[in-house]
Amino acid sequence: MNTIPASTRKHIRNEKARIRRQVLDLDQQKKLIGELTQKYSNRNEGIRNLQPSAK
Repeated sequence: MNTIPASTRKHIRNEKARIRRQVLDLDQQKKLIGELTQKYSNRNEGIRNLQPSAK
């Protein structure tokens, strides 16, 4: 199950593409993309921890 909402995944995908276009240094690209994904993975960790209803 994906824990990140679709709109956030789309934003991350667009930002990764922008980074790849604008930054020529591969090491710098990896660093920026890693920071981006880490930023959003930390933000969305607790969203899906709801207990299922007892139906």
